[in-house]
Amino acid sequence: MKFIYFLAYRIFAAVFVRTFYNPDEFFQSMEVAHRMAFGYGAITWEWKEGLRSFLYPLIISFVYWILEALGLDQPYNLILAPRLMQGTLQAIGEYCFVKFIRKNFGNRIANMTTFFLMVNFFNFHIGVRTLTNSIEMSLLLIVLYLYPFSFEKGRSYWQYMIVAALAFCIRCTCIVIFIPLGVSHLVRDWTNFWKSFRIAIGPSLLLLAASTAVDSYFCERFVFNPYHFFMFNVYNQGSTIFGVEKFTYYLTSVIPDQLHILTLPFVLQWFSMFRRKKDGQLEILWQIAGTYVFSLFVTSLNPHKEERFILPLLPLSIFMASVTVVQWEEWLIKNRSKVARFLIIWFCTTCFLSDSMLIIKKSRFDGRGRIDVTLRLAESLDEDRRIQGRTPSILFLGECYGYPLASVLHRKVASRFVNCADQLSFMSAPEAFLYNLIMNVGLDSDGITHILVTQTMYYWEMEGFTTSLGYSKDIDFGSNKLTHAKDDRHHDSLLLRRDYSERLTWFQPVNNTM
Repeated sequence: MKFIYFLAYRIFAAVFVRTFYNPDEFFQSMEVAHRMAFGYGAITWEWKEGLRSFLYPLIISFVYWILEALGLDQPYNLILAPRLMQGTLQAIGEYCFVKFIRKNFGNRIANMTTFFLMVNFFNFHIGVRTLTNSIEMSLLLIVLYLYPFSFEKGRSYWQYMIVAALAFCIRCTCIVIFIPLGVSHLVRDWTNFWKSFRIAIGPSLLLLAASTAVDSYFCERFVFNPYHFFMFNVYNQGSTIFGVEKFTYYLTSVIPDQLHILTLPFVLQWFSMFRRKKDGQLEILWQIAGTYVFSLFVTSLNPHKEERFILPLLPLSIFMASVTVVQWEEWLIKNRSKVARFLIIWFCTTCFLSDSMLIIKKSRFDGRGRIDVTLRLAESLDEDRRIQGRTPSILFLGECYGYPLASVLHRKVASRFVNCADQLSFMSAPEAFLYNLIMNVGLDSDGITHILVTQTMYYWEMEGFTTSLGYSKDIDFGSNKLTHAKDDRHHDSLLLRRDYSERLTWFQPVNNTM
């Protein structure tokens, strides 16, 4: 398949995806990039502590500069353009991966892998998002294309090492994927490994030095990101504040969820590998399987787990499942089964239909309110400036970092939101929390012009209080009937706006205790 088809499909995916998946797709990339390009944007504590690399946001900031130069820096474009960039990177990675498979396993397995890569719902709606896991996956696929699974006499293979170094600079956790590949290269031909390493070490160190310089510049102090990341997440187990899962979480929950119907052929391939006669294809399969097992094991050692952390391993899972499906087809044909083609078509059609429904659900419904309400908020802010002649300011009440800020609003306005540490206090007593917050802001009529309530159940508890302050509903994003009961990332949202013509004090203080 030509590259243009991969590119067109991922561009379609970038446009089709309109939902909010995880705060990190904004606060670990686009918010920081917006600050680099336009001078304002949210910076969370992780960046100040040197736990994240500024390299990926810097790449996105170039996209923002181009948009600004072309006069296209509107709110929706600020979401779409980085996703188009990431979709292009994903297309490059998948094209290289399929070329690698076609070269070593033939057209049938390559075509089957291509089909399942395209229809897999998790790959579709996560791959184009601006998560560092997404670009990590794309770079891994390029590494596999460049990696010497078989050697040509006199040739060095330094290119894959440089791409691996780039991936390490962007997200240092990817080293657990590249360690088994490097060890395998060293064991199989140590002379070729050191020859390649001597060529790659210079550019790789230059990349690491440049990445460290970028991080130190934006942190305003010397920062070596891999060290700070290791000390916080591994040595001090700091990531456990974001949640803890059992050791088998990826194996028993995430992998079946990501692969869906392909879980069965994926599992069966492990048994098939033990029974298969040794040949060149089997050796490559075992190298890929060894990389998969080592990466999954090491990643599972960290108590804090998220399904996106093993996104780079998803194409490997799909490839192994595809090998099984082709083996089924060959076995049916060998046994002269009259329904061989029908059974394979039935299986592929079932995967296509089931994953298509999940693609629509995850890409168009789950969490979409968070994006839509922020885009509507940007319009409301402009209306305030134009009609009421005031400088707007926003208060986000609800989940911390639950909504994108400058990277979607693209308006330089004062913003306040509930810190993660104060989230429990707000949820237990919303009205008292709001009262104390307003008292801290002061009785200034322009103190807070908009309030975004991320769940309407909190609004009902403080409706009388907000009404007494002059706030009224601006727009009500009702809960998604399709996913409300099952998806805790999608809640009904309510935007309040204080609309007044006279300059009055906010309210007369009343007795209100926590």
